[in-house]
Amino acid sequence: MTVALPMPDMGDPAVRARMAEAIVNDGPSVERARQMLALCQAMAGNQAEAAQSLRKSLGLGDGDAQALFGRWQREADYGQFLAERDALQIKPVPYRTGAVEVRAFATKEAYDKEQDPAFTGVCRTTPSNFNDNAAIVTFNLTEIGAQLFWSALGGPSDNGDKAKDGGSSVLSATYTVTFDGLLPDASATVTLSQTKMAKLVVEEQKHRGAWGSTHTVAVPRGRSYSEMAKSSIDVVLPSADSGSKETVSKLLTDWAGKQLEDMVKSQLPALDLNALTADGVRQIEQVQDQSRTYHLSQALNIEKRPQALLPRVDAVVPADKLGDCFHTIDLNAKPFFDLDLTVSPPSAERLKALGVDRLVVTALTLAGHKLRDDARKEVSVLEFTAGGDLRSRQLRGTFSKGDERAPLKYQYRVVYQDGTPAFAASREDTENRNYLDLFGVDFGVLHATLRGQDLPWGVIDRASVALRLGDWEQEDIDLAATAPFETTVNVPLGQSSIGDLSYRLTLALTNGDTVEGDWTLVQGWRGTGAVRLASPWGGVARRVRLSLEDGADRARVRLETTLRGARPGVFRQEIELDRAAGPRSVDWTVPAGSGGPGALRVVEAEVSVGGKTSRLNVATAVLDPLPGGPVAVRVRATGVTVG
Repeated sequence: MTVALPMPDMGDPAVRARMAEAIVNDGPSVERARQMLALCQAMAGNQAEAAQSLRKSLGLGDGDAQALFGRWQREADYGQFLAERDALQIKPVPYRTGAVEVRAFATKEAYDKEQDPAFTGVCRTTPSNFNDNAAIVTFNLTEIGAQLFWSALGGPSDNGDKAKDGGSSVLSATYTVTFDGLLPDASATVTLSQTKMAKLVVEEQKHRGAWGSTHTVAVPRGRSYSEMAKSSIDVVLPSADSGSKETVSKLLTDWAGKQLEDMVKSQLPALDLNALTADGVRQIEQVQDQSRTYHLSQALNIEKRPQALLPRVDAVVPADKLGDCFHTIDLNAKPFFDLDLTVSPPSAERLKALGVDRLVVTALTLAGHKLRDDARKEVSVLEFTAGGDLRSRQLRGTFSKGDERAPLKYQYRVVYQDGTPAFAASREDTENRNYLDLFGVDFGVLHATLRGQDLPWGVIDRASVALRLGDWEQEDIDLAATAPFETTVNVPLGQSSIGDLSYRLTLALTNGDTVEGDWTLVQGWRGTGAVRLASPWGGVARRVRLSLEDGADRARVRLETTLRGARPGVFRQEIELDRAAGPRSVDWTVPAGSGGPGALRVVEAEVSVGGKTSRLNVATAVLDPLPGGPVAVRVRATGVTVG
């Protein structure tokens, strides 16, 4: 914003006329003309005392007063003593020093009553003589200041319509300028008078001493020297405004005081006026009267304070163009944003399980800039050791608004406990830049739990697994043959563990056969997790339940299950049942197959009843095709049924 106190264009006749009007009708000029009229009237009425007072106030000598009285027109008013407009020589006066302040008031009433401004950030600056006396004022707007500024200058309302009253706030600009000026006929007279000096009298004061003795001391009494000096100085000023009078009066009074001191010292050179004693007072009483007068004829430094309300924009801009003069400012929009980042390290248990000694994070940046810790130091390295401090770290940063979508980038190194060469990696995160979870980063470790619950353990004795990840491969990883039928593999690789993980199953059947499956891809493998191993015959198993019924004490049964389809197979099993010493029923789990319904056949069965063993006819103990769901094989004393 520019606040200007421009020089008038004196080449424009209209400007000259307005300037002349203002000068002629200036308050001090009118007052001086009125005093001139009153002086002439006093001289005409032989009012000597009043005429003398007015003459001194106007700064006129006797000759000047008589000349004024000679051209006085009795029938005319004080206007006859005003300057003639056409005779005025008007020129701009450059200032020596200057300052301008801009203040915002909540209401017009607050401005008129000179109350404190609502926008307390008063802006002061120095105008330039080389820039049309303009001052450039920069506002750092608060929310309140923005509203005051907007309303005071006539800005439109938030919905785009012109405000009804345009706001009630006020902006004012006040210049303080000083320039060289000359006031004619100002004078100061100082008189060294015995009469005034005699008011500095001496009195005798008695004092009681030791042993009842008394003594008398002469001391000064009465007015002080400064009061006496003031009464000896007579300053005569022409009519002028109060600011100019104060400046001239101070100058002349300072001069007169020095003259009075000089006159005293010229007659009494040994007298110290700053430490006046009774003897000094007696010396002053002997001085001769003396008078000195000083007529001011030099330029003075005069201070002026022109001020005005700033013109409203809606007063000088057409209504349909008003919106073009303003730009809406979103006070909530900032050219920067603050980022708080929580770095959550992996747990000690996870580092131990993976065989990791430490995780070191380096080059953590956003848009190429580092973040800072609570001590406001830039963070270059974050180290987390398996046996160290694994608490979360808080980092902060301030970034440019244009970097809001910049990714959070960092590098890290993984050092292993077994001496495997360290793994170095880099990552970037564009989704969540307020929380960095290091628990799930790629540690370069293959950590897989192989789960074989879905394998047909009823027909297999042993299962082994081969794993392949990139160029790494390992075979003969045995699964536990009892619940929970699983094992864990943990291998530090020293390279990324994220990729295509494949496995291959080798099954040893209870009948002595060996079945080797195909390589199976684990979808979405990220280095750590559980692998649910699938049976070569599919993931569906069938339960065959054998039970003793109708008085049978013991039984031995040989079964055979046939699978059909892309991977055919025959599973055989021999099961013994004992009502007294063993189970009355046994479950046999076999693959259901995926190439169509298979078949179940009882190959041989023996049963004991009352200590007598006999072979049963199993020619009809066949189920082909097998239905969906479980199958029951019932062994009775008289035969075997399947259903």
